[in-house]
Amino acid sequence: MLCHGGQAPLEAASFVNTAMIRNLDFNDRYPGGHPSDCLGALLAFAGTTPVDGRRLIVAMAVVYEVFSPG
Repeated sequence: MLCHGGQAPLEAASFVNTAMIRNLDFNDRYPGGHPSDCLGALLAFAGTTPVDGRRLIVAMAVVYEVFSPG
C-alpha cells in the first residue's frame, strides 16, 4: 500500500491506494470518466508482480486511451 510499507491482499491494497489518490485530486472534469482511478490498482498489482516501471507507465497510458472520448 502507498506510504504504508505493510502488506495487504491485492484487493484491499487497490482500494486503499485508490482512496488515497482520489481524496484530493479534484479531477471531476475529465471527459469520459476518471482514468486516475485505475492508478491505485495498477500500483498494487505492480507491487505483487515483477513489473518494471516502463510496463507500469504503458499500462497507465492504455487506461487513459480507453477513457478518452473520440
